[in-house]
Amino acid sequence: QELENIRGAGSDHLVRALLDRNLVKVVERDSSKPGNPALYGTTAEFLRAFGLRSISELPQEGDLAAPNIDDDEDEAEIDEAEISAPGSDDE
Repeated sequence: QELENIRGAGSDHLVRALLDRNLVKVVERDSSKPGNPALYGTTAEFLRAFGLRSISELPQEGDLAAPNIDDDEDEAEIDEAEISAPGSDDE
């Protein structure tokens, strides 16, 4: 529920995908909250997948900047003329 509140959308399928890929695991249940929600932790596979030695190498919450939706649209647009399809001979 907390993740859904942050994202503003359901997250069951995302959590299931992480579990299926062995990137996270249930480490305990929070019996102090209704429904005993699962508390998740990262796995060794998560560290390998992202090239990390330790979770301490992950950015802290305050280190991540929120996207600025007021940025110039020109910066967000992709110039399709500069993109060639894979296998094309545009070079």
